[in-house]
Amino acid sequence: MVDLSYESEFEQRICEYLAAHGWEYSANGEGYDAERALFPEDVFDWFKDLDPQAWKRSIGSGPRADSAKEALLDLIVQLRSTPLDNRGGGPGGTLQLLRSNVPVGLRDEMKMIQWRPADPTNATRMAAYDKVRLRIMRQVHYSRQKPHDSIDLVAFINGIPVATFELKTNFKQSIDAAVKQYAQDRKPKGEPLLAFGTGALVHFVVTESEVRMTTHLDGENTYFLPFNQGNNGGAGNPVNEHGPATAYLWEQVMARDTWLDIFGSMLFVDVKTSANVITRERKTSTNVIFPRFHQWQAVSRMVEQVKAESVGGRFLIQHSAGSGKTNTIGWTAHRLSNLHDHTGRKVFDTVMVITDRTVLDDQMQRAVLQIEGKPDYVYNVDRRARTDEGSKSRALLKALQDRRRIVVVTIQTFPAVLKLLSQDDSLAGHRFAVIADEAHSSQAGATAKKVRQVLRAGGQEVDEGAEVDAEDTINAFADVPTPNVSFFAFTATPKPKTIELFGRRKTPDAKPSAFDVYSMKQAIQEGFILDVLPRYQSYGTVYQIAEAIKKNGVNVSADDEDNLVEKTAAAKALKRFVRLHPTNISQKVEIIVEHFRANVAGLLGGHARP
Repeated sequence: MVDLSYESEFEQRICEYLAAHGWEYSANGEGYDAERALFPEDVFDWFKDLDPQAWKRSIGSGPRADSAKEALLDLIVQLRSTPLDNRGGGPGGTLQLLRSNVPVGLRDEMKMIQWRPADPTNATRMAAYDKVRLRIMRQVHYSRQKPHDSIDLVAFINGIPVATFELKTNFKQSIDAAVKQYAQDRKPKGEPLLAFGTGALVHFVVTESEVRMTTHLDGENTYFLPFNQGNNGGAGNPVNEHGPATAYLWEQVMARDTWLDIFGSMLFVDVKTSANVITRERKTSTNVIFPRFHQWQAVSRMVEQVKAESVGGRFLIQHSAGSGKTNTIGWTAHRLSNLHDHTGRKVFDTVMVITDRTVLDDQMQRAVLQIEGKPDYVYNVDRRARTDEGSKSRALLKALQDRRRIVVVTIQTFPAVLKLLSQDDSLAGHRFAVIADEAHSSQAGATAKKVRQVLRAGGQEVDEGAEVDAEDTINAFADVPTPNVSFFAFTATPKPKTIELFGRRKTPDAKPSAFDVYSMKQAIQEGFILDVLPRYQSYGTVYQIAEAIKKNGVNVSADDEDNLVEKTAAAKALKRFVRLHPTNISQKVEIIVEHFRANVAGLLGGHARP
């Protein structure tokens, strides 16, 4: 076994593995253009192999060819400098360059990358895909300002740098040392390779036991996310008997098809605008979204399982709060909408997403628009019905008949979905994927009444005052055999009925369980949600303490006598604490806001203000 005591041997292990699995390997930074942040040789060879005639026609030979090549590299740098503002549907920056055609000469345009075709029988695209060049390069001197500084590893696709890596070994330094190195010594200003959005898209810190990543180097403000598998339901990685615990990074995530699929169909630029409710100042934040490990793993496992068993399966994805379910659902919907079997047939005619969250619909619209470049790829039934002033049922039926790729419906519309799938002859032979968003959005008022009617129609007994939610509605129909429908249920805390209907048995005698799990324990340990249990006291405990004080009084030791305070002063302090406590204030604010919304907001032509 190779001794991993030194970083150079760790680098060598990773690079030699990749070189044996479809990557080009540069043992040093020779040939790297630091000023442009490109590896020109791969750029030229990609275009030349993709279309030799167009390359010869556009570039020519002799001195003319040299100047034409320089002009091409400058053009690529210019295209990569597109702002990350999402205008025109493209993500901008490096990501838009990777997904665009590049003018080569005066007459030709060629793809910067051919992504893996969804249809494996498309021989022309598959041949082009096989020519894509992946390269891993060691000790890259990237800086014009600090020419002696080097980054341990840089990954390229067709000569475009997409990822950097700083490695540390547990015998020498911790992963925090690599994080500190990026924050303090890898300042992005004036460095094309490290520039946010227009340089490498993701930066990894790696030891033998842990991986973290970020898409935005910002000095001391740089924030790294865990990129670990999880260990026994918690954070970290399990022991790997055959090598480092982090070998999954280069053996699985950086496998040729996987690596290209991530950059081709998962990365997107997320632009959000928020407004200060008091100053009304608007603020825009821009982020490049790279999937966390559990997100990539869940989507990949579902896709592979569907390929193996075709349509009709059921999947329970139990991902805790803090897991990023919104993005995971969006990626799942997109991948399933493009999924083909080995014969080239689409597996699903339509993917339906059931959600009441507008943020999911909006984010999915933005992400899919960047990946596919088609503004109508995601079809929202409720929104379309309002726009066309028609009924939701009519809009839904037309969307399904037209084989819309992704259709978004609310839980209230879901019963109409099931009715159409089972009764409408025009949909005979169609195959569907149904993705149910976070299930515990309880319904109230008139909506609850409708949901209870749906449940009773499905044969379930429901008390009039019982709380109901989206999960109950979906479960009511999941009992019915659906050979032409695959169900994918996403929830953090599934009910027993949901586990029974959507869970899978690992053995015939085993209890059903979730297909994929990102636990609350892992989310807490990775810092995405807070652990409330250390401060939790049951009502029983509080009652016993109160009764003991009532019966026995409070015994004060001699040591504590100096800490006693005057009763009146203490009472005033307690009242002030209660009056100014955030919970008390928030409850008062809620009453004021609700009163304004219900009774005042509609006055003055809708311009009334609190």
